[in-house]
Amino acid sequence: MLALRRDPDFTLLMVDAPLEMRFARAEARGRPGDGPTMTEFAARENRERGGNPLDQQIHLTMEMADARVVNAGSLGELHRQVDDFLERLGRRAGEAGGEG
Repeated sequence: MLALRRDPDFTLLMVDAPLEMRFARAEARGRPGDGPTMTEFAARENRERGGNPLDQQIHLTMEMADARVVNAGSLGELHRQVDDFLERLGRRAGEAGGEG
């Protein structure tokens, strides 16, 4: 990640959703290991966000994000949010490059 940060064209977009919604989506996928209950799911997420350097430490990546999208609606709503972000990003990149 730190190597990517040195690239002036790199932008990190964080996509997040409320815990309850992430659990419902994981439950619908039925993927083993996500945790069969909300308590187990939340515990797994806490481990992933924990301080153990062998864990994913997603919270550190989230803290580095340049922008955030909350995925609390439909897939179409998520697409619109990402499209809006990309449009704003494109405008900024165009402005920086002297285009307009």
